[in-house]
Amino acid sequence: MAGGTVTVTGAGSSVNSITLTNNQTLALAQQIAAAINAAAGGGTLTAFDLPGSTPVIPPGNVSEASIPPTVAGGSFNSPTGVQFLVDSATVPVTINGAANQTVLAGTGGTTFFGASGGTDEIVLGGGANLVALGAGSADQVNTGDGNDTIYANGSPTIDAGGGANLVFSGGIGTNTTLSLSSSANSTIIGGAGNTTIFGSSSGNQLFLGSGNSLLIEGVGADTINVGTGAATIFGNTGSDLIFGNTGALLFVAGTGPSTIFGGATSPTLFGSAGSDITYNGSQAGALYVAGSGTRP
Repeated sequence: MAGGTVTVTGAGSSVNSITLTNNQTLALAQQIAAAINAAAGGGTLTAFDLPGSTPVIPPGNVSEASIPPTVAGGSFNSPTGVQFLVDSATVPVTINGAANQTVLAGTGGTTFFGASGGTDEIVLGGGANLVALGAGSADQVNTGDGNDTIYANGSPTIDAGGGANLVFSGGIGTNTTLSLSSSANSTIIGGAGNTTIFGSSSGNQLFLGSGNSLLIEGVGADTINVGTGAATIFGNTGSDLIFGNTGALLFVAGTGPSTIFGGATSPTLFGSAGSDITYNGSQAGALYVAGSGTRP
């Protein structure tokens, strides 16, 4: 929550404002703006507006492509080899990204298609954004408090910010680290890749996939559907509702009450001091290591 505004030097020494809707994206935007503005102050910034051709960039200069606030929308190709892309548009735009680039956008609403390979830093201040990451990339994505849709690919690290987000964690070979931060009522769809998820203070719906999943819950009340892959879940203070499947389930309870409906495999359940676990299942061989809480 909170957030604020940063100003970034653009083409022709113009100054563009970018609004961020939470403190995390604001802090990252401040770092990006500081780097660009310092280069402008030192005379080493090569900045130009999109659409347009990339100018000659002198060795040692910082390069920036800018989508100005005056655009009426449209699709923009991010130039290869340019360090920064700053989207200050106040209307939704589409960006076709380039590898190894830092992207900063405000609250206008951005559709971002990532490049294959490379490492991008993507900071989207708010609004309803759609992010589709490229194969083989190792991107870092931070979004604001809008309702975002994110398609993971490669080995990304994602902080979905606030809002009711929809995140697809990716296919075979994908290794996703996802923080739900202050997300509220988000939906997570697991894939064939491996996923590590850090929960939020609000309840979320999680559908784990065929890859291995590690879920470290927040204090929110989550509904978790285990997939066909192995799932390790660490509870917290929230009320959990867990549905088993064919994937192996290891559950370590927090202090909040948990209700587990077993699937086709026998789970391993660890209680803790003050935990309350209700297990409903017909599979033989379930292992329950009790703590000092209630054991129905």
